[in-house]
This record gives sequence, structure tokens and C-alpha cells, in this order.
Amino acid sequence: MKNIIKLCLFVLTITLVMISLSSVNAVTYHINETSTLGDIQDLIDTKGDITGLHFDKLGSGLYDSIGLDISRAITITCDVGVNLLGSIDYFNDYAFNILSDNVQIIGFTITDYITGIYSDGYNNLNINNNTFENNEFSIDIRSTNNTNITKNDVLNSDGDGISVSLANNINISGNSIKNVSTGVYLSESNNTEINDNNISGVSGDGVAIDSSNGLSIDNNKIADNGGGGISLSESKDVELTKNIITNNGGDGVSVFTSSNVNIKSNAIEDSGNDGVSVLDSNNLKINKNKIKRNKNNGISTYSSKKVEITNNQINNNINEGISLNNVENISIGDNNISINTYGLYVDSSEIIYITNNNITNNYETGIFLDYCRNVIMSDNNIVNNEEGIFAVYSTLLLIRSNVLENNSGLAIHLNNDINKEISWNSTTILNNTYIAYIMYHTGILNNLIKNNGGSIEINNFNSTSLWENNINFNNNNGITIYYSDRIYIELNNITNNNCDGIFASESDVTIQMMNNISKNSGFGVNLIDSPGSYIGYNFIIGNNEGGILLFDCDDAWFRYNNISSNKGSGIFISGSKNLTIDQNDVFGNVGEGIFLNNVVNSVIWYNNIVGNKYEGISLSNVNRADIFNNLVKGNDIGVYIGSGFNNNITWNFILDNVEGLNIWGENTKIENNNISNSKTNGISIGGINNKIKNNTITNSKRYGINILAYNNTITNNNFDNNSIGAYIVADKTTFLNNNITNNKFNGMEIISSFNTIKNNKIVGIDNNYTSISLNGSYNAVNGNNISKFKNGIYINGHKNSIYSNKIDVNSAGISIKGNNNILLKNTINSNILGILANGYSNNIYMNKIISKATGLKSIGHKNKFTSNRVKSKLNGIISHGNKNSFYRNKISGNKKYGLQSSGHKNKISKNVANKNKNHGIKVNGDKNKVSGNVARFCGVHGIKIAGDRNTVSSNKLGKKFSKQICVHGYKNKLKNNRL
Repeated sequence: MKNIIKLCLFVLTITLVMISLSSVNAVTYHINETSTLGDIQDLIDTKGDITGLHFDKLGSGLYDSIGLDISRAITITCDVGVNLLGSIDYFNDYAFNILSDNVQIIGFTITDYITGIYSDGYNNLNINNNTFENNEFSIDIRSTNNTNITKNDVLNSDGDGISVSLANNINISGNSIKNVSTGVYLSESNNTEINDNNISGVSGDGVAIDSSNGLSIDNNKIADNGGGGISLSESKDVELTKNIITNNGGDGVSVFTSSNVNIKSNAIEDSGNDGVSVLDSNNLKINKNKIKRNKNNGISTYSSKKVEITNNQINNNINEGISLNNVENISIGDNNISINTYGLYVDSSEIIYITNNNITNNYETGIFLDYCRNVIMSDNNIVNNEEGIFAVYSTLLLIRSNVLENNSGLAIHLNNDINKEISWNSTTILNNTYIAYIMYHTGILNNLIKNNGGSIEINNFNSTSLWENNINFNNNNGITIYYSDRIYIELNNITNNNCDGIFASESDVTIQMMNNISKNSGFGVNLIDSPGSYIGYNFIIGNNEGGILLFDCDDAWFRYNNISSNKGSGIFISGSKNLTIDQNDVFGNVGEGIFLNNVVNSVIWYNNIVGNKYEGISLSNVNRADIFNNLVKGNDIGVYIGSGFNNNITWNFILDNVEGLNIWGENTKIENNNISNSKTNGISIGGINNKIKNNTITNSKRYGINILAYNNTITNNNFDNNSIGAYIVADKTTFLNNNITNNKFNGMEIISSFNTIKNNKIVGIDNNYTSISLNGSYNAVNGNNISKFKNGIYINGHKNSIYSNKIDVNSAGISIKGNNNILLKNTINSNILGILANGYSNNIYMNKIISKATGLKSIGHKNKFTSNRVKSKLNGIISHGNKNSFYRNKISGNKKYGLQSSGHKNKISKNVANKNKNHGIKVNGDKNKVSGNVARFCGVHGIKIAGDRNTVSSNKLGKKFSKQICVHGYKNKLKNNRL
């Protein structure tokens, strides 16, 4: 024992000698485990030449209760294994209390101190390669500039691992910090580097920074901490790069009230809250980070401005990939955002740029906006989410050039705009990127929207335009609109969607400029209760239920559309008024071309309506429609009106239809139409009080016109080359001033009464069939010009008036079967028979008849033949019947008989029957009265009587007695007959 003490005294003596010999040189003093705190402190305080102090390990290396005040520039080092052990009994607040600039502490293990190393107000401090364990605070640096804290191990402290405040130019790098309160705490310190540290198992934040500027936090591994990974507050000019921040209990990175922060190339994963949280901060860049599996949001930004979030991988976060709340001027670009609840959730924010992101496989919405304005969403891939984009209570939105594909719900959903909060001088970011920003508050442009559960839905979201989008193969409507005004849909390709191409309810929509709306499973366009809508210049082709469907849409306008090959109606409109349908091509639809139901005041102008399976134009309960100058060709029925009043059909070309017009409405004006090549009827009229005027009806395979209802007027029409010109089976028809020519069969067939057939020109072909065939009563047929038929007028009925007709036919001019008919002033040129009257009490007077056979033949009783002029090559008048009257007829020059009467009690008076080749007047029967006639120069007799009790008186019979009169019978009276 004495030898050991002597050895120690010898070493100490040699050390003191060396010091004394080198008092003017840098000297490092060595101490060992036997040195007391007082010896060491005294050495530091009193040795003027000391520049270094080295703790030797001669034994255990344990220095107990050492607490040194370092009051000079010095480098303090130790052997490996030296451990400074504090003691509560000796009140060891710290191992080293730095009271001087230019101090270095290297290589120690420091345990059980309140503070391992403490510095306040001194500069140029290096703390390197130490181990701090079980201290209350390991390193506490205050107001100490130019400090390096490197390669230390900091373990098991109740307080902060490294705490720096009010200091500048700090380097904290290469440290390993575990199981402390806060790994690194930096406050009010600038120009600090925190690099290459490993911080784990911390109960609080891995790195906490407050009110510090000019920081670099790089390449740290911050994992498994109870608080956040990196917390930044009230700081600026901060670089956070290449850190691995995983499995922390709070936010991976939180930034509060800071600016000019760059968060780049970090891996931020499995945080207990947000991956990155930004609050009340400006000018941030969050770039190229991997932000995954965080238990709240990937990135949250609140009450901040000028934040750029770019090129990040943001995946598998429990809630939102990116959450923005009350932020302004945010750019989100080139990120991969997938498998989160929401991809992006933006609330109460404005001036947001969301561009070139991949937003995929999120459980709810890809991009959700709530109460936002001035948001541009462009060039994003939004795929396999529940909904693609959902904006509620927002305005000034631009959705452009995105791919929205395979989302299970809607691709784009807009609900409840806040346009009323926008004035003419409001800030807008759309004016450079979206030329129509003044007119439209929201634009949806040039997006690919494909294979989604639904496509675009706009609900109470006004002033929205949709341009140049491809909307294909979605499982509902291509575009759905509710309760929205000023919706403009232009240049879109809307095809193969599983319901309607466009559906709008209670909205004001404009669908124009080359939209291709084709092959959708429902209608191309379906509008309900949407007044003032405009549909123009579109291609609406091949939709499964029809082209356009409208219900209760007043003041709608359709023009320049191609509506073709739809499997239902081309245009179907119900319950609307003040419609304009003009200059559309409506081709080949498997239904009606245009169908209107319960419509008032509509205009259908200049349309081409061709090849539709059913009616070209069909109106049901439609009033005051104007159908003008349309081409209606190759349909089942060209124009059909089932019911309605005061409709006009004018100046149309109605060609090659199964039936041209079929009208069951009332007070319809049908004028100046060209109706040709109908496979059945040119016109069918089943309604009353219609006016058909100045039309040309040609080449109908059945009837040129078919009248099925009363009180219709047909005037000044041309019927040419039809099978039958007119077929009338209804009463009170007026048929006036028409031309009926070249019909294959009868000119007119009338099976009705009280009709007026007047001043028509009716010309047949090949002298076949009958010009007018009339079965009915109380008809007036007058002033007609009839030629080139076999028969002129055939009447089967009573009390008809046939007058002033000009008839030139091959067989019978007029044939009557019926009673009380009047034939007046007709001019008849017939090859066989001028007039055939079969019936009773008919009046036939003042007719001019030229016939190559018989002029007039009557079968019946009480008929009156008055003042007729008959010239025929055989017989003038032949009558079979009783009580007939023949008065003042001229029946001269016939080759057989002038007048031949067979019957009783007939009156034959004041007729002229001269120069007939046989008898002038021949009477077979009893009690006839033949008086005042002139029958001269006849070939056989002037008068021949065969019967009893006839009276023949006051007749003029010619000079040749043998040819004056011949009487057979008894009790006949002849008196006052003369030459």
C-alpha cells in the first residue's frame, strides 16, 4: 500500500515538474480516478498553461461526483471507459458547466446528472463522441454559438436529449438519442444543422424546433418515438431532407407558424397522427417524400399559404392522403396518392393547384373540396377510388385534362355552389387558364372519364361549363345535372354509358358545339323541368332508348343536331311550351323522328327527318305547333298529329313515307307541302276543322288524301299519280279548287254526307275508273272539271247537289243512285252515257250532255228533267218510271230517240226533240201528259205514244203528217198539236 502511494506521489511530482518547465506552452494535464473534484477544478482554474485535460483510466475509469466549471478554453478528453457518475448527495447539477468559449468535451460516458453538459452564453463548443445516460438533461446549450454536438449517444434521460436555445451556428450530427423526453430541442437558434442522427424511443418529439431560422435537418433516422418525429414552430428557412421518420406517436413532421420550409426526400411512415402537419405557415415545399401508413392524414395543412406539395408518395394513410383546411395558394403536383380514405380533402381554402397527381385506390373520394374557391385540378390520374372529384359549397373551379377511370362512384360530383360570394372584381386564377372565366365559375375540360360507377353529377352548382371531355363506359349517366343554371356542355365525347348520355332536372343547360353523344344505354339527352335549355350542333347517335327526351322544358331550343340511329325516338318532348326545333338531321331512329306530347307553341323548322321506323314527326295533344320547311322522308308516317289544336304544317317535303300525313287534331293548317311516294296515303285526316291548301300530293300508293272526320277544308291542292286522289268518309268536308290528275283508280271516293266538292280539276289516265264516287247524302259537287275517266261522277245517296261540273269521260258522265238529288248545269261529254239517274224525286236540269250513245237515262219515279241539252249518237233521254217530269229539254239530233219514256203519269212538256233519226219523243205507258213539245223533222215520228189515257196536246210536230205522231192504245187524247 505504501509503495502505491509513493508511486502516485512520484507521478504527480513528475507532472508538476513538466508543467513548471513548460509554463509558456500548451499543456494537457492528466488526471485519474484518485483525483478529487477539488483537485480537478483547481487544476482548471489555476494552471495558466492548461489547454487540455485528459481523464485517464487507470482502474475502473469511474469518476464519482464530478461536476466541473469549465472557465477557460480547453479540450477535455478521456480514455475509453471513463465514466463520470453524478450523485444526488453531492448535488451534482452537471458534469460540465461551460463558462468559457472554445471548449471541447470528447469521449466521456456521463451518467446520473441533472444536466450532463450545460453551457449558457459561451461560444465555440464541441461535444463529441460522448455517451449520456440516465441524466435528467443530457446536453443543455443556451446562448452558445458555433457549437458542434456530434457522434454522441444520449440515453435514458427524463428531459431532453439535446437542448439548444438562443444559439446560432449549431451542428448536431451523428448522434444516437434514445429513451429521452425530446430527442433534440432547438429554440430561438439559427443556422443549425441536425444531420445523421438516430433518434428513437423518445417519449416526446424526436426533434422539436421553436423560433429558429436557417436550419438543415438532414439524413436523420427518427423512429419509435412517443410524440412527433420533427416538430417545427415559429421558424423559417428550414431544410428537412432525407430523414427516415417512422412509427412515431404523433405527427411525422409538424410545422407551426413557420415559413420557407423545405421538406424533401424524407420517408415518413407509420406515424400515430399525420405524416406531415402544417399549421399557420407560409412558403413551404413538401417534395419527393414517402409518406405512408400514417394513422391520420398523410399531409395536413391548416391556415397556411404558399405551400408546394410535389412528387411525394402518399400511400396507405388511415384518413386523407392530403388534407387542406383554410389555406391559400397551395400547389399539389406530381404526387402518388393512393390507398387512403380520401386522396385529397380540401376545406375552406382558395387558390389551390392540383396537377399531375396519381390519385388511386382511395377508399372514398380522390379529391374532396368543401367551401373552396379558385381551385385548378389538371392532368391528374384519378383511378379506382370510390368517387373521383367531389366539390361541395365551392366556386371558381377548373377540372382539366384529368383521367378519371374505374372509380366505383361518381367521377366528378359538384354540389351547391357559392357563386353568390363572387363579384366582378373577385380574385380569380382562372383567367389565364380558362378563357371563359367571366361567364362560367367552374370548368370541366378535356378530361378522360371512363368506367366509373357514375360520371359527372352537378347538383345546385351554377355557371359550369364542360368542354372537350371524353366520357365513356360509365355505369350511370354520362352527365347528371340537378337544380343548376347556366350549364354549358360543349365538344364532349359522351359514349357507351350505362344510362343517359346527359340527364338534367330543374336546370338551365346549353348542350352545343359538336358534342358526340352516342351509344349510351338510355337516352342521348334527357331533360326534365329544365326551361330555356339549348341543344345545338351535336351528334346524338345510336343511343339505346332514344336521342333526346324532354319533360316539362319550356322555351327549349334544338338546332343543327344530328340525331340518328337511336333505338327509340330521335326527339321526344312532353309537357312543354315555346319550343324551337330547327335545322336538325333526324335519321334512322327506331321510333319517331320527333315526338311531341302535351306541348304548346312549338316550332319545327328546316329539319331533315329521314328513315325513322315510326312517325317522322308525331304530335299528341299539341297546340299551336308550326311545322315548316322540313324534309320528312322514308319514315312510317311523315307527320302524325294524334290530337291538338291550331297546328300548322307548311312548306314541307314529305317524301317516300309509308303515309305522308296522318292528322287527328283540330284546326290544323296544312299548306304548300310536297307529299310524294307515300306507300299508303299522302294525307289522312281524322280530326275536324282542318285546312289543307296548296299542297302537292303525288305517287301515293293508296289515297292522295283520306278524310276521316268532318268539317275539313281541302283547297288548291295538286293530287297527281296517286292510286285514288281523295277518299272522304266523313261529313261536311269542303274540297275546293284542287287538281287531281293521273290517278291509277278513282279520282275521289266519298262515303259521307254534307260535303262540298267544288271547282276541282280531276283528270284520269287511260279512261278507266271513276272521277268522283260518292256514297252519301246532302253533298254538293259543283264546278269540277273532270276528264279522262271511264265514269265522271257516281252518286249513291240522297239530296246531293251536282251542278256546274264539266265532265269529259269514256263511259257515264254522272250516275245517280238515290232520291232527291239535284243535277244542275253540268256539261257532260261521254262516249256511252251522259247521266244515269236511278232513284226518286231527282232534279236534273240545265245540263249539257253530249254522248256517243245515250245522253240521259233515268230509272225511277218523280224525277224532274228540266232544260237539259242532250245530244247523243243514239238516244237523248231514256226514262223508266212514273210521275217523272221532262220540261224544256233540248234533245235534238240523236240517231235514235230524242226522249223515250216508259212509265205512267209522266209529264213531258216544252221539250225540243227535233231531227232525231227515229222518234223525237216515244212514250210507253198510261196517263202520261205530252204537251208543248217541239218534235220536228224526225226520221220516223215526232211523237209516238204506246199506252192508254195519255194526253198529247199543243205539240209542234212538223209539216209531214206521216211523221208527226203515232198513237197506240185507247182513250188517248190528242188536241191542239200543230205543224
